[in-house]
Amino acid sequence: MQTRIMDHAPFFELSLDLLAVAKAEGRFVDVNPAWEQALGRTRAELTTVDYLDLVHPDDRAATVLAAEALITGESVAGFENRYRHRDGHYIWLQWSAVLRREDGLIYSIARDVTVQKRTTEHLRIVQATTRVGTWEVDLATEALFWSEATHAIHET
Repeated sequence: MQTRIMDHAPFFELSLDLLAVAKAEGRFVDVNPAWEQALGRTRAELTTVDYLDLVHPDDRAATVLAAEALITGESVAGFENRYRHRDGHYIWLQWSAVLRREDGLIYSIARDVTVQKRTTEHLRIVQATTRVGTWEVDLATEALFWSEATHAIHET
């Protein structure tokens, strides 16, 4: 049986981000249509499987720890793990979630960050093999950021 948040149904249905309501025990109660596009699985499928079954084996322990943090009242922001698409490949998701004590449900927003992860890894490889570094300055805070390659070039 699917639970709907009727007051917010249009927002839930139209979001391009992956919105989900889950039980702390590990099952989705409801997901929005963006999940179907991201994972190639129907909403019905996603609400009948333990979500840990879709998580990459290397990410399961961290996912369990994040869920336990939610149960103890912490919010989760910026947590990343990989979920298996129907065709077998994995996508990277970045999560923000909270547990609402009144109903014991986890309300979460996930964003597919697969392209960003690949781009970052490719840039890291290019910088490491070409010894070209990057840097940036936040003009508002005057904070300086050097890439790993820049640190290596300057031996810092």
